[in-house]
Amino acid sequence: AGRATPPPDRGGGAFFVLGFDLTRRSRRSQFLISAGGAFGFSLLYGYLQELLSVKLCHRKLGLFLACAQFAGYTLMSYFFRRLDGGFAGGKEGDGTTGMSLSRRLRRTMRW
Repeated sequence: AGRATPPPDRGGGAFFVLGFDLTRRSRRSQFLISAGGAFGFSLLYGYLQELLSVKLCHRKLGLFLACAQFAGYTLMSYFFRRLDGGFAGGKEGDGTTGMSLSRRLRRTMRW
């Protein structure tokens, strides 16, 4: 009683978050765990960024840190877009459309 039925298999395979298998959980609990984790990690990230800016840099390097962060995100976006093949995730019929990033990495790197 109270046990959620697993979501229907949509051919996506297992659903892992930080090493925990969430495949057999309901779609609602998968969403809540994923959203809660994203919220928690962004709180931790904000705290650490504020700690670095205020405690270590004495509020003098805030603009530099923001520019460095933006440059890092730009470079990572460029790398992943090149890896992804553009916006659509690949060309139709090449077997990469709709494929997850980890599968594309394994396919590209031949793991």
